[in-house]
Amino acid sequence: MLLRGRAPCKCAHGAVTGYLVVLDVLGASWPWARPKLPPQPAKLVVNGILFGTLALLGEGLAVAEALGMSRQAAYQVLGDTPLAAQVERRAATIDRGLYPRRFPLSPARKAPALIAEFASQSGIDVPLMEAAREWLARADGAGRGRQDYTALIAQILQTAAATRR
Repeated sequence: MLLRGRAPCKCAHGAVTGYLVVLDVLGASWPWARPKLPPQPAKLVVNGILFGTLALLGEGLAVAEALGMSRQAAYQVLGDTPLAAQVERRAATIDRGLYPRRFPLSPARKAPALIAEFASQSGIDVPLMEAAREWLARADGAGRGRQDYTALIAQILQTAAATRR
């Protein structure tokens, strides 16, 4: 089937239905109708949310430390938030300060860059994903590019400790 199971869509003004799907399948690009979709959109969404979650966890821990909370107390408090699963998964790694590489931080920066590009083309403001992108860039710039992408948490904690008054 020509449409390959994709549902018909409308352009931004609702004037055209169904045609864009056919044209997309045929390989036509219509930037006036909608921004070009990035490759593997679901993966980009998941990665964007993951990096944002890790950055939020790192910043939360940095604030907790600045407020004088122990790391364990911070983990306990964060364990009652939507970050609980990440706290449970990442606490030992954060405490050891070792980020064994599963997926290196440098290439992990590609997903947030694609998200930023697509968001810009779409007119979507994504400041939280931009913040995660910036933390990944800082971590890479600090020499953490070969470490696991979760080393962005270490970068956040190190930056906060160095700038704390």
